[in-house]
Amino acid sequence: MLHVDKASDGFGRATVLVRLDMSKLRVPYKSGDHVAIQPPNTALEPQLKKFLKALGRDADAIFEAKKPPGVDAVSKERYPLLHEVLGHKHTVGNVFLTMAAVGDVVSPQACDQLADFAKDPDRQRLREAAVDVDKHKELAKTKGLQWVNIFEDFPSLKSGKVPMELLLMLIPVIRPRLYSVASSPVQEPGELHLVVGRLVYKTGDGKKRLGVCSNFFSKLDAKDEGLAEVRFQVRPCTSFRLPPDLLSPIIMVATGTGLAPFRGFMQERLALAKANNCSLGPAALIVGCKNKAELLLQEELKQATAGGAVTMLLEAFSREPGQPKCYVQDRVRQDAGKLRPLLENPKCEVYLCGGSEMAGDVKKALEDVCSGCVEKLETSGRLHEDLFGIISVTS
Repeated sequence: MLHVDKASDGFGRATVLVRLDMSKLRVPYKSGDHVAIQPPNTALEPQLKKFLKALGRDADAIFEAKKPPGVDAVSKERYPLLHEVLGHKHTVGNVFLTMAAVGDVVSPQACDQLADFAKDPDRQRLREAAVDVDKHKELAKTKGLQWVNIFEDFPSLKSGKVPMELLLMLIPVIRPRLYSVASSPVQEPGELHLVVGRLVYKTGDGKKRLGVCSNFFSKLDAKDEGLAEVRFQVRPCTSFRLPPDLLSPIIMVATGTGLAPFRGFMQERLALAKANNCSLGPAALIVGCKNKAELLLQEELKQATAGGAVTMLLEAFSREPGQPKCYVQDRVRQDAGKLRPLLENPKCEVYLCGGSEMAGDVKKALEDVCSGCVEKLETSGRLHEDLFGIISVTS
């Protein structure tokens, strides 16, 4: 890890620009790629202390996991966490802080096995959650039913002496979080950048929860610079690349942190134009968020516009005081006269990054601006989508 900068802090939603140090790593990447981050459970440290105390384990204690009796094989597919720690010495704290997905919901199958170590009424509630889908959903909604709070939600488990090996069999491994690369190796050969928005949400019982990965990044400060480490893997996304011809017109549409890959595109266009001493084709960037205060990377957008990496910057604010609601699809229609010539060009490439609902609305707006263009873009492979929750990658 190299550095973390604040990208925006509008209305309490912190968004940070993360700079990962790649100088000592031989990990190639390109603008448009994704990065899978495996974050530590930093946001859950207060609950983790209670969890380990209830388990009767010291965070600094060293242990070596062994194959439980009666288990023929510890496969990565069936027991991913136990498979990862088996045969190696670890501290208890390291396993539960950096490997175990203690923020995940306890599965029905795990509820059934934990019930063997509980007393009524906890045992009955766990059995019900194991066999009744609705009961399980209700517990997850009202209690959260997270692994890290399992001893708080079911107090009788504290005296039930739940075996460490059983927990390692039942708890999943921390799931990697996917982020779009927000830099270009042409301009930043020794670094890889991400734009990360802090996720804050509430469970059914009103308790505030923090996104594991986004909270880890947003909490880093100056004293952590150069010291913090993060496990990550670059995942190529060959379907989300700039056209090889720098004169080809492009249209980029982003909402929120969906601006990330286009930051890399802007960097790359400027760097390549300078290196090759050539001109750039037209580039429209339509970016949407709640209000001006939440617009990310405002200074960089000005610089990109001044340098020609973006020739048309169109902003859409849905909650700007004193102004009517405007979404990116509305802005597409409002500026139809500016966008139509680009869409009519057979070399035009269109990029969408944000929520899947936004993508559908923008495609309809593009059709209104230039009838038949969406089908032409799709059939010719000139429509590129990087959508939250529906990300297609090649690895």
